[in-house]
Amino acid sequence: METASKNIRDIASNNSNNPKHKHLPLEHRGLFIPERHAIMGNSPSLKPRTINQWLDNLPLANETQTAISLTTFIHQTNHIAYSLAKRFKALEVLQPTIQRVLRHLKNSPYNHQWPLTKRIQQQLAITTSLLESVSIGYQICVVDLLTQTANPSRRALATCLQRSLQALGEILLSTYHKYSAPTPTIWYSIHQLYLIARSFSCKDRSVKNIEPLTPAYSSVAFEYKKQILLKLANPTRLLNSQVTDLETQAEIWAHDLELEIISDDTSSSMFVIDPLSDSSPMRYDLALQNTLDPLYVIPLDTLIKRLLGILQAGKSGIKIPAVSGVSPTGTLIKLLLTNWLQKEKRTYKRTQQQVNLQATIGLLNSFNFVSQNNRLSNQKSTSTTLMLMDKNDYPLTSLAQSSFYGEITNNDSLDQPLGASQASEKIHLHHCKVLNVSANGYCLQRKDKIPTNIQIGDIIALYEPDNIHSPQSSIGVVRWLHYEASTGITFGVQVLSPMAQALRTAFTKNGHNTLLPGLGLPKIPALQQPASLLTSAQRYNIGDHIQINKGRQKINITLSERIECHQGFDRFKYKIQID
Repeated sequence: METASKNIRDIASNNSNNPKHKHLPLEHRGLFIPERHAIMGNSPSLKPRTINQWLDNLPLANETQTAISLTTFIHQTNHIAYSLAKRFKALEVLQPTIQRVLRHLKNSPYNHQWPLTKRIQQQLAITTSLLESVSIGYQICVVDLLTQTANPSRRALATCLQRSLQALGEILLSTYHKYSAPTPTIWYSIHQLYLIARSFSCKDRSVKNIEPLTPAYSSVAFEYKKQILLKLANPTRLLNSQVTDLETQAEIWAHDLELEIISDDTSSSMFVIDPLSDSSPMRYDLALQNTLDPLYVIPLDTLIKRLLGILQAGKSGIKIPAVSGVSPTGTLIKLLLTNWLQKEKRTYKRTQQQVNLQATIGLLNSFNFVSQNNRLSNQKSTSTTLMLMDKNDYPLTSLAQSSFYGEITNNDSLDQPLGASQASEKIHLHHCKVLNVSANGYCLQRKDKIPTNIQIGDIIALYEPDNIHSPQSSIGVVRWLHYEASTGITFGVQVLSPMAQALRTAFTKNGHNTLLPGLGLPKIPALQQPASLLTSAQRYNIGDHIQINKGRQKINITLSERIECHQGFDRFKYKIQID
């Protein structure tokens, strides 16, 4: 292991001009492997024939039980001092069964809506345990290759490194689907595996994949760059389906990504990697703030130009042939470009006293919540309201003067819950703690024993009861979320508008008119934000003529442009029809 550590240390020293990299402690350059005891009489046999007989007796129809048996077996062998040849052959014999079980166990959680049920969470925990055991098993093979042989086989070394790195990547992918924090030291292990492959010139050596649904051949560099691209996309801001799509695209883009050595020309807005730490890819300016010394720069210029070209071609109606039959969606491209091109937003810290918000999730709940708050606001003194509006930073008086929005704000009949049956239902209010406030929204936290049914892309209505400067309900969208059992749910909300109006939109089906909930958002000239209408998802299309109830009057509008669409709502620009 000392030889491997020295090689890794030397390659790090050669790639950096900072002298602090030249004398790193050897104990910080190794892999995390367990202590192994001698083979005893009750130790399992690693002969391929014996393993195949054991596999034939596994309940393969019960993937969960099979995964537990495989995990127990590999975990046990990881603590026994088998020879390198026996361990490597045993892991390779187990690989087809392992991949088959993992394929079935991942299918349900990755396609399941968040929050995950207890059964799904158990499946993910079992999957993670199996992947960790497999990764450690191959890491033991790597250590034995570097310590027991003078000239290690590059083919065997590349295979062990690739298999271990692939398993760690699958663990990271499961955390993205759970919106949870990664396992401690996982990024450190990923960096070390790549550095070993780089130091022994086998990072680009092709390794045959056993899983049939993955590319036929892979490499250490390919797996490493794929994990970097996945992390750079900020998976906590993506839906589960978008994470799956992103994984497919990362397999295509990873071939064109080449890591570069850091230089004096490195811009503060670039993303970098410090392979001597347990840190994931980060912006260079943040790395400097954290007193890290990144070694590798991630050049995204070529990829950004390609995505911009695809996006521009889509707007122009030009069809670009998809690579490998798969092309990223416009929504995914916009999310990636937003994350890669924008600098970090400034944050505005609150006072030490924790500020609480009342929030409700979903379009219907937000409709009723806004209706009730508007009705309560109308009961206050007009002079007091005008005084507050003059002191508010938002131009509230001008917001209410837009032609469409100004007409509906005076409609008292709209400040009622939607429908008699729905009026009897209680609005599910959540009391959230404000962790931080930015120029664009909030970072909120709610601690629950049971995860709240909240998803990325949900409409959320917010009301700050103790803030007299914000008497209205603001409307936002959940853009990212993170869940841990100890802290509960933390999620980010982008505020679309500081005020809104509850509306009823008429939907005609089979000759019958049905009133659906909607929210009118005013025009904000300072932000170049047009007046818009939030409706139920997939109810209306561009060009539809719909009616908005205004007491006994009906306002006819035409939906002119879809600004945004999610699984919970559609947001449209509109034009008023003049009779």
